[in-house]
Amino acid sequence: MARVYARFPCRLRALVQMPRIAAVEGLLCNIGMGGALLSMRAGIAEGQKLRLRVDCDSESFEFDAVILRDTGSDSKNPRCSLYGLSFVEGERSRRQVNLIVDRVRQKSDASGAPPVSDYWKK
Repeated sequence: MARVYARFPCRLRALVQMPRIAAVEGLLCNIGMGGALLSMRAGIAEGQKLRLRVDCDSESFEFDAVILRDTGSDSKNPRCSLYGLSFVEGERSRRQVNLIVDRVRQKSDASGAPPVSDYWKK
């Protein structure tokens, strides 16, 4: 499947909630309107549905996602794994993600960092 939206590098804390499992902290490494790359310690199966609470600029945003891909160990934190996420469609989720992406993109533009081209980079 071809990527529709650009991804922007970020380091955003996320609280990951899954059915019948205690919430786990993670870190979003990049984000775009269609998905994100999540680094976290918990092992999660592809297809698992999640609820994310992401902190960005002193605000918290909540939306749903699905694990599309387990990309293996995070080279920046070997005790964590990297997961490719796809955001669940919905007007509320789209608004929440859009607010985050706009802020991350503005910071990326100001720093001169290019959009992420290798989405699964470890």
